[in-house]
Amino acid sequence: ISGTMTVNGTVCDDDFTGIEANVICRDMGFDCSTNHNSGENWATLQNRYHIVLDNINCEDGDNATFANNCTYLTTHNCGHSEDVFLTCATEDDCTAARVATKFKLVTSTGEESV
Repeated sequence: ISGTMTVNGTVCDDDFTGIEANVICRDMGFDCSTNHNSGENWATLQNRYHIVLDNINCEDGDNATFANNCTYLTTHNCGHSEDVFLTCATEDDCTAARVATKFKLVTSTGEESV
């Protein structure tokens, strides 16, 4: 499922990475984030909200929660062109997203690592 992030307002993308995306998706009951980006994709909707969070930083880990493992600012230096859009998924889609990556690990001899 995809959409713009709202918490009684939108979330700015400053410092926002895959770590924050995963923590927030898990907090909403999903297993992972498969994508996050920013932009003024739904300007009419976005303009109905104030930007309420900025500079979100979360600790990485499967048990990390937004309440316990993230810091953020409630002031911002953003415009709605920096609103976060997040795609959250269940385990099957999380596995498929990992399998579909363009990257692979190889050893120093050129062998693919498992």
